[in-house]
Amino acid sequence: MITKSEKRCAFLENEHVNLQLKFQKYKECLQSQKRCDSSNYTASNAIFEINKLKDQLQGKEKTIRILQAQHDIDSECGFKLTNATQKTEIAKLKAKDVGNKSSGTTTPT
Repeated sequence: MITKSEKRCAFLENEHVNLQLKFQKYKECLQSQKRCDSSNYTASNAIFEINKLKDQLQGKEKTIRILQAQHDIDSECGFKLTNATQKTEIAKLKAKDVGNKSSGTTTPT
């Protein structure tokens, strides 16, 4: 009777160890799946982040192009304004010079 009990106990102990090993393997497999899932999740997050950054970059590039165009227009207008102002000043000086020449004595050239 004791041998039968001992055999049964040894069998149960062996079964217990086997179940513990199985449990450990399942646990490791589950953890590795989580790692795989989380790495896939991280990769998909990275893709979304990259796309989001691309959109932001395209928006900034568009803004830069618009600002450059405005700067070019302002520069041209500023040049034209300065050029017109200079022409007005030259005309005033010429008129003043002509007025001075006609009011005073002139020297032959």
